[in-house]
Amino acid sequence: MLFDNKNKFITIALVISSVLIGVYAEAILDITFKNQIESNPQAPIWWGLLIFSTLILITATFLAIYIQQNQNDKMEIKKELNNINESLGLTVTFVHDPPQRSTGEVYKRCRQIVEKAEKEILIVTRSGLQDSDRLGVESGILSQQYEAEIINYFNALHEKIKNNRNTKYFFRRILQSSEGADISITKDRVGERRFHHLKNVLEFLEEYPECGYFKVAPILFEHAFLIVDERYVILTIEASNPDQKVHYMEGVLIFDDPQKKLVRYLKNFFNKVDAHGVIVKNFNLNEA
Repeated sequence: MLFDNKNKFITIALVISSVLIGVYAEAILDITFKNQIESNPQAPIWWGLLIFSTLILITATFLAIYIQQNQNDKMEIKKELNNINESLGLTVTFVHDPPQRSTGEVYKRCRQIVEKAEKEILIVTRSGLQDSDRLGVESGILSQQYEAEIINYFNALHEKIKNNRNTKYFFRRILQSSEGADISITKDRVGERRFHHLKNVLEFLEEYPECGYFKVAPILFEHAFLIVDERYVILTIEASNPDQKVHYMEGVLIFDDPQKKLVRYLKNFFNKVDAHGVIVKNFNLNEA
């Protein structure tokens, strides 16, 4: 417990005592000085000041004790929160960044996580989750800054893959679809920008097959996520635009998981989806 009954009682008692002392001091001094002045206006009032000083000292003492107690309580709260954080070993950041009013913060944060990658990048997505191509700047839904951040994200991801070409299974990506391995990966299906990104990645992986692979699989997990170095997790929050008939990323939850509790949970799903996946080659992509 953050506070026990004893601490609560002490705190309340100190506050009440301080208030009462102040009230009594004012009343006593008012009566004392008034009587003294009326009986003997020339008499010294040092003893009245002594009483006043004593009361001030007592009040200050009680306030000091109260402040110390309050500080101890704050330290206890901080300690308790630290204990909770250490126990869970998990911190999370929520980035709400719908494209209709976005500056591209969600893709900026994703890029920053990808840039930390040194050992491994795992990605699971679902067909229908598209970039901004069919939403478009011309529709007024997306800003140019949002578009720029998408490009920066794909460029950073591609650069990381190239820089780790000799790291076995550095990059593994799985696209889930209700059609499973029979899905036709086209520009219209995944969006032009994502299509060209996948094409560039597949061309690179054909040259460096040990670096990783891209697979398609049936839908076994309803959420899209990204795992970096078994430490950072990006879990996407998806939404749909019925007018444009597309899905898009509404926001993300970014987890820092040094104890790997969430990472292990999601990697189990990744492995299940991976086991049902089929590797995609560059010739499987359809420009139409």
